[in-house]
Amino acid sequence: MGKKRRSFVVLGLGSFGSVVAKALAGLDNQVLGIDINERRVADMAEELGNVAILDATDDAALREAGAGSYDVALVSMGDDLESSILTVMNLKLIGIGTIWVKADSRTHHRILSKMGVDRVLLPDIEMGRHTAQMLNNPAVQDYVALGNGYSVVNLQMPDTHEDSLLADLGLDPAVRVLGLMRGTEYLAAAPDTVLKAGDRLLLLGQKAELTAVSGKL
Repeated sequence: MGKKRRSFVVLGLGSFGSVVAKALAGLDNQVLGIDINERRVADMAEELGNVAILDATDDAALREAGAGSYDVALVSMGDDLESSILTVMNLKLIGIGTIWVKADSRTHHRILSKMGVDRVLLPDIEMGRHTAQMLNNPAVQDYVALGNGYSVVNLQMPDTHEDSLLADLGLDPAVRVLGLMRGTEYLAAAPDTVLKAGDRLLLLGQKAELTAVSGKL
């Protein structure tokens, strides 16, 4: 049985919202793009197919566009806090089950969090932290914070560990090896796995433990 096609309504088609909308559509989801700006809507019409020019702070307009029939809403309205709040209230009113909102400041984040939305995003702060981790240690190819102090890192093995066993790295037992990537292939990892130059280990652990591992390699 095939995967059920999900539906998303993206409200605000600026630089962030348009990228998310395009990516969701590219993953074969049904996407409705909404913005009050005619040019932005026109730019997305061909890629999304389903777009609407309307003011999302008007619940009647959202109902008329059929927004209430979508599974998930993403509100991406830049620094317009008032419009974001009113839009979230309208989405709840018309029955959207899951609501994500982009915030542009910590104050914006705190206010929206108290409204009971499912997730508040701070893309600039999240990307800044992500970039800092990779700049701090060039071996870190990718980094995902999971919450409660845990993260997953994608750590590239230096050439000096060519033909070493995974067990020879002496990893902290608190760090869990989820597997490794060899080129585009994912491989399960065991203590007797022989490492090759360019292998990337996927590690799960607390920040301090992962930092210690990356510093040793």
